Amino acid sequence: MQVNGSAILSRLKLPFAEAKSCGDAACFFCPCGAMRLILRRSGLTVNEREVMMLHLAESKWAWMHSTSASSIPSWKPPVSGSPDLWAHQCVQVRNLGWLNQSCGATCSSRAPTWTAKGVEGEEEHATRMARHRVVSKWARHIKYASATSEASTHPLTVGPCDLEGERLSEIPILERYVPPAPKI
Repeated sequence: MQVNGSAILSRLKLPFAEAKSCGDAACFFCPCGAMRLILRRSGLTVNEREVMMLHLAESKWAWMHSTSASSIPSWKPPVSGSPDLWAHQCVQVRNLGWLNQSCGATCSSRAPTWTAKGVEGEEEHATRMARHRVVSKWARHIKYASATSEASTHPLTVGPCDLEGERLSEIPILERYVPPAPKI
């Protein structure tokens, strides 16, 4: 007996992130540009945007060769007052990738040059994600380590969030994911 059926595919735009370069012209809708993450009880935030999942992609080399990342203990339920990383209510990872001064071969010679290195808040502003990718003119400037020299210049760091005395609930998430109401 043969039955004709259909598959219902979701059109929901699910928030996810990927640590890969944004220079792939064949895939202008693909996720890209993840540079930093914050993991806390309430969720995962990548480049100041709450997401459901992060694919490490091009940042895997940095993870494999980072003394900071390799020292992360296996997760276990947090015990208050413990020196273990997971006892903190918030863990952050920096330098999954970095904002390069130029975008090299992925751009034309007319591309802008990043000159705001070291200016507080500018890198975060330039690499903020829209849904699942960085869409600013600086997106193609994001690079990922693939050699020891790059990894030592831009070391991946893992540790408790730098809260500077703030409570976790006061740390801003610029765009929180809210699923759409189901259609009836």
